[in-house]
This record gives sequence, C-alpha cells and structure tokens, in this order.
Amino acid sequence: KDTDKGYECFAWISVYDVTSDEINSCRTASFELPQGLTRLLKTGVELGTADDMLYKRVNGKQGSGTVGILTGGVIDRTEYYRHCAILALAPFAQPEVHNAG
Repeated sequence: KDTDKGYECFAWISVYDVTSDEINSCRTASFELPQGLTRLLKTGVELGTADDMLYKRVNGKQGSGTVGILTGGVIDRTEYYRHCAILALAPFAQPEVHNAG
C-alpha cells in the first residue's frame, strides 16, 4: 500500500472451506518499508529481489524475509504469517464458537 511516507507492507491469507462453500480472510500486521526498498519497488522490482539487492542477501524471501531483516530476526517470515493463518482457519476449526448467538 502506498502511503505518504512510502510503502506499507502486509499480506492477506484466505481459507476456503469446500464443504460449506465459505471463505474467511485475515490480514497480517503492517509495517512501513524503508525508503530504499520503496524506491526499488517503484521501479517494478519484486520485494524479495529488492530485499536481496539492498541488504546483500541471496533468496532472503525463502529465509527470514523482509520482516526478519527489519526486526533483526525477532520476527521471521514464518512467524509473521502464523497468527494470521490461525485466525483465518479459526471459524472452520470451531464453528460452534464463531456462529454462537
């Protein structure tokens, strides 16, 4: 997402239940990308490639990802998506709780 400061980074996770034909979506937390990454993205470079170029990494998106380098490893790519995936799945795992009332 383009903001007045630069690009905001976030992801959506959607889960489709074929038995009920229902979908549930959840959005991750968001964070501002540094100007160096934003400049590269505005030229059409993909985020993972821009991350590797700026931070001198190789295939960082398969490792800790952009969020990993920006948090000093406190949050890696897997952890970043984990809570969002759980919340997207929750209504299907416990429908009685989500449909109460």
